[in-house]
Amino acid sequence: MVSAFETRIKRLMRRFIYRVVQTFIFYFSLINKRNSIIMYIPANNMISGGILSIYSLYYVSKSILKNSSVFICTSSEQPALRKYDWFMNNVNLIKLNVILNNLFIINDLVIHLPECFISDFLDNLTTKQIDKLKAVRNLQINVMNQNNELMPTVTVFDNLKKLTNTVTITAAHKQYANKKLSQKYQVPVHYLSAWFEQNSLLVEHYSKKKDILIVSPDEHPRKTAILNKIKYNLPHIKQVIVKGMQYDDYKLLEKQAKWSLSFGEGFDGYTIFPVLKGGISFAVYNETFFDSAYEKFPNFYKSYDEMEKTIVEDIMRYDNMLNYSEYNNILRSRLEQDYSYQAYTSRVKDFYNKHYFVFE
Repeated sequence: MVSAFETRIKRLMRRFIYRVVQTFIFYFSLINKRNSIIMYIPANNMISGGILSIYSLYYVSKSILKNSSVFICTSSEQPALRKYDWFMNNVNLIKLNVILNNLFIINDLVIHLPECFISDFLDNLTTKQIDKLKAVRNLQINVMNQNNELMPTVTVFDNLKKLTNTVTITAAHKQYANKKLSQKYQVPVHYLSAWFEQNSLLVEHYSKKKDILIVSPDEHPRKTAILNKIKYNLPHIKQVIVKGMQYDDYKLLEKQAKWSLSFGEGFDGYTIFPVLKGGISFAVYNETFFDSAYEKFPNFYKSYDEMEKTIVEDIMRYDNMLNYSEYNNILRSRLEQDYSYQAYTSRVKDFYNKHYFVFE
C-alpha cells in the first residue's frame, strides 16, 4: 500500500520533471533567437471561439516571424495543462513563470493578453517578475479585445502601463475598432478581426448540404420558442445544439449543415464561418458586434420577435438550389471582405510592423 508520504514525493517529482521539460522547450525554442511572442490563456481547457482565435494568431505569428519564438502560456497559479485537447493542434503549453523567470535572455517581448484576463495576469505577477518585465529592452503588451463588453475599466487597464510604455489593443470586431476605443484607453488600436482556422476555407455546394440547423449553445429567453416553431413547421430539419463536441467534429458539421442560428453575440463564429463554408446563418443584429453594413441583410433580424415571426418562412424561401446559392454568394462576398485567411494574415503582419489601422 502506497503511503501518503510516497504519494506526495511522486507528485513533487512529476512537478519537478514537468518544470524541467518546460524549461528545456523554452530554451530550445530560443536557439538563435532573442525575440519572443507569447499568448496568455487560462489553463482550464475551456471551449470557446476566443481560444480558437488565439491559436490562429499563434500559427500565423509563427509563420511570419521567423526570427522570433512563439509560445502559448497559461497562468503560473493554475494546475498544469499540457495541451488543449478539444481540437486538433500541436501546441505544447508553457506556464508563464517559465518565461518570466528567464527573461534575461529575451531582448524583445510581445505579450498578447485577452481582455478578460488582465486582472488575473497582473495579480499573479511577483515583485521579481515585475522587475524583470520592466527590464526587457522592448516590451509590448497587447490587449486582445475579443468582446468589447468585457473590456476592463480604464483604472485596471492603466496598470499595464506601469510595466511598459508600449501598450496596444487589437479588436476582433470592426464595429468597435475605432478612435473612440483608442481615446478611451489612450493607446493605439488595430483592427485584427478574428479567424478560427489555420488556412483558407472550402465552400460546400447546396447539393452536398444536409437538412441540419446548427444552434449555438447560448441561453436566451426566446430560444425554446423559436426552436419549437422551427421543429413544428420544418420537422425534417435536424437541430444540433453545439455542446460538448470536439471541434473537428463541429467543423465537419459546419461543412454539412445548410443552416446555422446564433443566440449569442450574433456576429460570431456560428454566424460567420458557416456562411464562408457555403451555408446560411441567422442572428439578431446588434450595434455592439455587427458592422452597420450587415444591418440590411434579411437573415440578421432587428429583434427576436422578428426572428420568431419570419425565420420559418425565410428558411423555406432559401431552401432551393437557386435561391440558396444566390443568397450565400451575396452574403459570403460581403463577409469575405472582412473575414478571410489572407486578410487576417495581412492584418497580423501590419500589427507586428506597427502599422495600426482603426476606423473613424
